[in-house]
Amino acid sequence: MPCFALQEVTESTIEDEKTEETQTLDNVKKKLVVFNLPWSVSTPDIKELFKECGTVTDVEIVKRKDGKGKGYALVTTDSGEGAQAAVEQFDAREISGRIIRAKFSKSFKKPSPPPPPVTTPIPTSKTPIPIVRFTNSPHHHPLQLP
Repeated sequence: MPCFALQEVTESTIEDEKTEETQTLDNVKKKLVVFNLPWSVSTPDIKELFKECGTVTDVEIVKRKDGKGKGYALVTTDSGEGAQAAVEQFDAREISGRIIRAKFSKSFKKPSPPPPPVTTPIPTSKTPIPIVRFTNSPHHHPLQLP
């Protein structure tokens, strides 16, 4: 025999769900990754370029250990509409002789730094070396230490 459950759904419940979904999507869609940037580009340059599409709230040029840019940046806008406009306007656009790529970021996390190299201790003359004694005594097992 089938079992049915009835849930009362009001307009306010539906609106609340839509608002939450829109806020989540809007937050995700505010952050872009811009690839293939010229090495000489600076944070103010990127802000100036992207302000055509709305307010840029943050720019982070991803850099190597030596401080030089890796050729891409994370750009955050104040709205999803501004980010969408930036993708439409700047994806595949030529900047200083380079074709840049603008895509929505899939994550808010910065890349984690690489783990430190693992080093194993090298034995020195001061490192104690265990001494194993073997005996043929009937009172000891052949592999037991006396």
